[in-house]
Amino acid sequence: MAKRLRFNVSVDDGGVPRTIKRSIEKGMRDASWQIVERGEDVATDRIVQRDAIWQWDLIGSFQTNSKKDPRGRIAILANTSDHAAPLEHGAQYGARGPPLAPLILYLMTKFGTSGFGGSPKLRPGPGGGTGTQSADVPEGYRIFNQDSLKGDFDEFFYGQKLRVLDLESSAFSNGIVRGKFDSHLLIEVDGQLVEVPWDGSSSWRLLGGQLWDDLAPADQMDLIRSLFDQVNRGPGMDAPYGLAYEQLPQADLDAIDDTYLKFVDANKNPRSVMRATERLRQIGQLPSDRSENAHILEAGPPQLDGDDYFGTQPFVEQGGLYYERNRHLDVWNHELMHLWINAQGYDYSSDKDHSQLGTYRRGNLLEWTVNPDGFTDDYQLHRDPELFMLYSHDNRTTPIEWDHIVETVPDYVDGLDPTPGSEIVDQPGPEVFDPSNPQVREGDQIDIMFDDAVFPTTYEFTNDQPFQVGPDEWQYEVRDTEVNNPDFFSVDSEGNPVGATVDVWERVGGSASFEGPLDGQQYLTTDMQSNPRLAYAEALNRTLYTHIYARSQEYGTGNEDLGWYTALYDGYGMTNTHETAAVMTQIMRTQVSEAGDRRYVADNIERIATVHPYLMETWLNLFEPSDLAKAELDRMGINY
Repeated sequence: MAKRLRFNVSVDDGGVPRTIKRSIEKGMRDASWQIVERGEDVATDRIVQRDAIWQWDLIGSFQTNSKKDPRGRIAILANTSDHAAPLEHGAQYGARGPPLAPLILYLMTKFGTSGFGGSPKLRPGPGGGTGTQSADVPEGYRIFNQDSLKGDFDEFFYGQKLRVLDLESSAFSNGIVRGKFDSHLLIEVDGQLVEVPWDGSSSWRLLGGQLWDDLAPADQMDLIRSLFDQVNRGPGMDAPYGLAYEQLPQADLDAIDDTYLKFVDANKNPRSVMRATERLRQIGQLPSDRSENAHILEAGPPQLDGDDYFGTQPFVEQGGLYYERNRHLDVWNHELMHLWINAQGYDYSSDKDHSQLGTYRRGNLLEWTVNPDGFTDDYQLHRDPELFMLYSHDNRTTPIEWDHIVETVPDYVDGLDPTPGSEIVDQPGPEVFDPSNPQVREGDQIDIMFDDAVFPTTYEFTNDQPFQVGPDEWQYEVRDTEVNNPDFFSVDSEGNPVGATVDVWERVGGSASFEGPLDGQQYLTTDMQSNPRLAYAEALNRTLYTHIYARSQEYGTGNEDLGWYTALYDGYGMTNTHETAAVMTQIMRTQVSEAGDRRYVADNIERIATVHPYLMETWLNLFEPSDLAKAELDRMGINY
């Protein structure tokens, strides 16, 4: 028979009560979190069941907590959305009543005008909130922000199909964008043009619109061409700074049309050229008191909603040197790039004062002195380099990737060699001496073996532009290095030496020849594939600052080798980054007709690829080069 045993256990040490207390507290904490989580689930289900307005804002705005309290523990479930309280308790309005217009707009957008039936489906809305997909707004359209319509400025484009609502008639309609301006959008509805102010002061509401990227590339280009056909070319139209342009001769208008449409076709980023076309307000002849060949005038500060005016001299009917040598095309391509840069919202500061610019002439280089932080040491020369760099329209405080550029350019410049040695080419082909596009340069030497000679003769080229002396014969001016006498070197129309063979070509500076690939991305922080326009803007800033730093290294020495090595074209492109962009496009889109001009352009293309590969690569990522530039790129093995 079992005996009952009795034990007396003392718990005076407090350990067991503490364990019991901790267990109770843990249970209360776990229970409070379960209550909060269950409460959030119930509230979320109720929000969805009631199809509350902007419900994903509500669902995403819950905050939960569980904290100790003298009375035990408090479980907290709160919603921080701005419209949570009115939904829970109802809105309170004064004597004027509720704001009916936005309420009506919301109901019509959500349910249509035929009633409140149907089962609207949840869809993501702008700004991270949600709305409901209305049958009146086609699937795939962008839903515009009714609180800040101009915030969607860049989402509108000429020819874009819209779904619109007229609050006065409570009628939905289809619309088409016909113009973008800084104060309003011009749309066509049922054959009538309607101005829709950005501030929402009209009865029209823009509910949604096509996305640019949803259009086929051919349709995008058709819209751009159609818009350009409407650019005003008449006299007397208001222009910035009081300039009233005159009517251009028809021949010039036709030539400009052709040049601009080729510029459009050369753009690999159609959205960027649509921006440029949208802001081009007028093309006209410069007033008689203006001496420049052409210009782009931007009305107002750099911004996406600005206006541009294109003024030019009448080249075609006047003819002359610029027209005969196709240099008017260079002028127009140069100016069109200013338009393109403006339309992307990039510009340099208007708060600049450069004392050298007042007397600057093309073919010269500006003086610069900068310290390691990228600031000017000598304010008698100019103000800080930052003012000449591209800023983005939405960040006017710091040039694009400025700190990275200032930090990395000095070491890069230190590695440049503007005075390389020569290159020896054995048995060069006839393309080297082709009179239509010679590759030889003044100072180059050749060892030539005449058919009736025993020993070769060494010639140094004293002029690299051959002249025609017969139906199939051209001559170069050379110097016989042994007797130091002038002589002539004859070739046929294909560059084959007449009565001789060339054994050796010593190319002065030949070791500077570009050796690919470009590999420009390593010098940039912006990814040129995902953001090609911003990468190009960064490359422009880096190009100009590379030149500025190089000139600072040469300051006071009288040497300009490094300055010219880092400069573009005739030096004008290094006055500010806007001009760097314009000169770059002038070089890469040129169609100059004379051999000397073509050779000069070829030299510039090779030097840009060598010194500024990031500029060349980002430009080719956005634009198509001319046939002349393609030939040079092919020679260097650069893809485009």
